[in-house]
Amino acid sequence: MIKKLSDIDVRWLYLIMVIFAIYPLLRPIGLPLPITDRARNSFAAIDALRPGDLVFFGIDYSPTQEAEMWPQTLAIGHHLAQRGVKMVMLNMIEGAYRYEERIRDFILSEYPNYQYGVNIIALPFTAGREAAFNSIVADLKGLYQVDLAGAALNTLPLWNEITGAGDFDMYVELADAPDWWLRPMSQVPGLKLWNGTVASGASTMAPLYQSGQMVGFIYGMAGAAEYEALVKKPGSAAAAMDTQSMGHALIILFVILGNIGYIVQRNAEAKAKGRK
Repeated sequence: MIKKLSDIDVRWLYLIMVIFAIYPLLRPIGLPLPITDRARNSFAAIDALRPGDLVFFGIDYSPTQEAEMWPQTLAIGHHLAQRGVKMVMLNMIEGAYRYEERIRDFILSEYPNYQYGVNIIALPFTAGREAAFNSIVADLKGLYQVDLAGAALNTLPLWNEITGAGDFDMYVELADAPDWWLRPMSQVPGLKLWNGTVASGASTMAPLYQSGQMVGFIYGMAGAAEYEALVKKPGSAAAAMDTQSMGHALIILFVILGNIGYIVQRNAEAKAKGRK
């Protein structure tokens, strides 16, 4: 049997690997996923929000980060909507408006209690990044006159309730690691800061979370999968982690079988030489 395994065409092994990689993406298995304390604490920070609390929801990533960041956006969007908070969405990165539109439309379609202009608003792209955030802190109402679709903001009930950045309880920023948003927004008294970023941005943003400057922080596909599990909305991140786990398990199996085959073959060759 071991001899037969050692003679298998390597292309069959590649085919098995492809099947193990694709199947969980099509039909997530739901393998156990360890949840870090960081993810639990980040979840608890948003879970502490009360219905009617006012939250900035920043969507600041490009299509190149979509694989990691969109699953985070969906999971956190679910959580914010479940808490019944009022959301003001914004974006400061070229191209991010498409994800702002998608999560806005998703929340409006999935949560009937959300009505555009009443408890959710999407603001348009603003150039300048850190300078734009400084303007939000200094004069939010002066910076924005129309929403993402070009409609006058003064016609929206939620916008008329807001006087400035100081009215907000939390800023949730999903960005590809820059901290240019954090410096200005940390100047708003009482505003809690929360960040989701790409895996490569962890080294930049983790110290800011560890120092207590942010109440929440997740990163990468793993962070998205953890959050999906916590919010009980498994999605593409959980499926991707299933694929990763299955792939790793298969590689370990191949290594074990390969070593067993080598040992058996070596012993057989040794016995053959002994008979001679």
